[in-house]
Amino acid sequence: MAESRRYVYVARLNTGDEGSVRRILEQVPEDALVDAGFLEFTTYVGSGFCVLEFAIPDEDFQVQFDRFVNDPRVREFTRQLSQHLIEGEQLARGFAPGNSRFHPGAEPAASGAVTSAELPLAAEAYRWTR
Repeated sequence: MAESRRYVYVARLNTGDEGSVRRILEQVPEDALVDAGFLEFTTYVGSGFCVLEFAIPDEDFQVQFDRFVNDPRVREFTRQLSQHLIEGEQLARGFAPGNSRFHPGAEPAASGAVTSAELPLAAEAYRWTR
C-alpha cells in the first residue's frame, strides 16, 4: 500500500439512531472514494458515537476531502448521515479546502461551506504496527 495518512471524523449520535446510521454507512458511494484518491474508509458506530476514518495518500488532505465531500454522489449520503448526528449539520454544508493563509489560491468558503477547522476532525499523530 502507498504511504498514507489517516484522518477521523468523530460525531455524537442521536440516541437510538445506531441502526439507521449503520444502514446509511453501508451506502457510501465507493466510486467517489476512489475518485477522491482515498485508500481506505472505515466506519465505527457505538456508545453514542460515529467515527469515519479515511486513509489517503500522503498528499494534501484538504484537496482530497474537498473532492470527496463536494462530489454530487456524496451529497445525499452526507445529508442522510447528518440527520442522525448531533453535530451533523456541519457535514451536510459542504467543504471549503482551507483558506489562502495555508493554501495559496484557496477560494473563500462557498455559501456556508465549512473548513476543516470547523469539523470534528483529527489527523493521525502516531501509529504503531508490528
